[in-house]
Amino acid sequence: MNSTKQAENNITDLTKLDLEPARPDLLSVKTQVIIAFLLSSILVLTIYWPTLSVGFLLDDFLHLDQIARAVLHGDSHDFLANLYSNWGGSDIMRSYRPLVTLSLFADFLLFKANAIGYHVTNLILMCSCCLFVALIASELSGAYGNRMRAATSIWAALIFAAYPLHVESVAWIIGRVDLLCTAFYLASLYYFLRLRLIKEPPYLWLCLGCFVLSMLSKEMAVSLPAVVTIFAFLTAPSQAEFKTGSKTSPIFRIIRKPSDVELKAIALLWLTLILFAGLRLLILSDAIGGYGTAGISTLFSSFANKAAMLKIIAPANEEIVPKTTNLILAGSIAYIAAGVFVLLRCLITPSLIRYFAAFALMGVISLLPTFQVWNIAPNLCGSRLFFLSSAALSLALAFALIPSEDEIDRKATRIATVAGTLLLAYQLCFYTFLVRENVKPFTKAGELMKKISRQLEDLSSKQDKFLLLNLPTDYKGAPMITRPQYLKTIAKTPFSSTDYSLKLITAEIDPPCDRSIYSSEKIEATLQEHPSVSRYFWSDANEAVLPWKKPEGKSGFKCLFTNIENRSTAPTDMPVGNSKNWHVFNTRMSQIESTATGARLSPNKYGLSIWLPVEAANPLTTALVKLKMRVVSEQPTKQILPLIHFSWKQDNSVLSAAKEANVVQTGEDSFECSLSKSKEWLLGGTINAVGLSLLPGPYSVEVESIEGVSQ
Repeated sequence: MNSTKQAENNITDLTKLDLEPARPDLLSVKTQVIIAFLLSSILVLTIYWPTLSVGFLLDDFLHLDQIARAVLHGDSHDFLANLYSNWGGSDIMRSYRPLVTLSLFADFLLFKANAIGYHVTNLILMCSCCLFVALIASELSGAYGNRMRAATSIWAALIFAAYPLHVESVAWIIGRVDLLCTAFYLASLYYFLRLRLIKEPPYLWLCLGCFVLSMLSKEMAVSLPAVVTIFAFLTAPSQAEFKTGSKTSPIFRIIRKPSDVELKAIALLWLTLILFAGLRLLILSDAIGGYGTAGISTLFSSFANKAAMLKIIAPANEEIVPKTTNLILAGSIAYIAAGVFVLLRCLITPSLIRYFAAFALMGVISLLPTFQVWNIAPNLCGSRLFFLSSAALSLALAFALIPSEDEIDRKATRIATVAGTLLLAYQLCFYTFLVRENVKPFTKAGELMKKISRQLEDLSSKQDKFLLLNLPTDYKGAPMITRPQYLKTIAKTPFSSTDYSLKLITAEIDPPCDRSIYSSEKIEATLQEHPSVSRYFWSDANEAVLPWKKPEGKSGFKCLFTNIENRSTAPTDMPVGNSKNWHVFNTRMSQIESTATGARLSPNKYGLSIWLPVEAANPLTTALVKLKMRVVSEQPTKQILPLIHFSWKQDNSVLSAAKEANVVQTGEDSFECSLSKSKEWLLGGTINAVGLSLLPGPYSVEVESIEGVSQ
């Protein structure tokens, strides 16, 4: 009885205690990773918030139309075919990506044709990728002590979140093929790293399961078994394992001996890959797939593209931020500093070499599956191909600039950490600026898509049928419509309030190879098939659907430069050259000067465009332009030729107000410009003036004549 009373008194006493409120433990690994996830997620939402207004673009319409027909009309054949055959029924690519289709299906059930919901899903997937980058960084840096683990995780996640080449994958809904693939790829790698540390079976099945889901999202995931194998032999849960391994065999002084559980996981991953290849062979009749029939022989030639590789360091859309030496230098600073940090730290801690080798190999190996189509255009079209590999780049930068090994004393660690943090902060600011600029074409493309949809729907309410001669294909690298079948999808419910697809006719090529390529034969055939239908064209320059009138005038033209009195020029004020700027000019040479055979044109530092009037000519029957001129320069003509463009004037502006085309040299003083497939030329209306546009440079052009040749 006394003991019971005493226990009650103790309880009473405990209730009187003034307990200290619970506080987060900032040294906890979980807390550190949560901080990294929250900061990177905030950054993702901040820089990608404008993408919520982008809407649907290009291939989005193909996949969503299949789902819409299945859900709303019971026509499920094309939708279900994604689960057992070539993804999207593509005629140019062999792939099997059912998980992407299922994710879009789930979004459609929730959001129907409201694109905002789909973009929110993309942002969530992007934040998930950042989370697993942080988790992997935490696991790897933990092998060298816990001193800087939080900083390494946070910076790896932030750099990945802001990397500018991610815009195509995040801002474009169908870009989630990269988001899904990378999220499960990194999750699988993380669970492997946890498995070797904790050795609990659930992590093995999580590793294998995420690998399968990654492969069901995109073929890039096939590189994971090789990457896991590399991490197993080159990285370790603790630094002590390297010392232990070095006593057993000389070879393990270079690499680490994986544990039995790691070897089991590696074997199962490779077995899973083999089984998946068999499944692809059964479904697609090809275990490799991809684009076209390009083989392994194209591997090295594909990655010899220096311009594309340079985009990794200076990832700017050149149509928004021009490529300059200063831009490349600004993008290289952190990489050069990281190289110096790595060199110095590896001298102190040699085992770090294995980690940076693992990062490098991960980046290279995860990029290899893109060899058939590898290219990053100046406007960043194709940048999604580097999405997965950028995870290795982000890990390498954070791991290089934030020291985590115990071999460095505390004072040196503080100095290195401050310097590394400043460099990473600089790189983050640089990346954030570029990614905001790279997002702008997608937000603008979204605005243009809304404009064309509204205008076409308005036209459909006023007439029974109408002809749209061309489609907006892209805006500075952001895809738009391109294919006639996508235009038909836009004209149907639920993407339009009314179904006017039967009223809409187009003469666009399906698919064009380039935004500027068209076909005069296609135009003529469509006009003959629909002679009385109202005709319109989409003007990128005016951002509007405008009426189109078939051009008049004769076939061909001839313009002699012996009489330049009626010329028009830009700039209208003709400045005078300076011998200090030009190699071949006199001290006072006019930009335009008559000669015995024509005119001498000098671009000066301001550039020069000149046009002479011609009798009305029909571009549909004028396929080729011949130029008789001589380029005067101390440099070879082939180096100067990119600065010289054939220029002309018409009634309409299709792609741009500046109508120009490249010329090629066919003889000593002979040049040609083929315009038979130029969208600007064919749809621009009657030709009323022709000439040249010269960019600034150390040269002059002596032009005699420009002649248009009829078909």
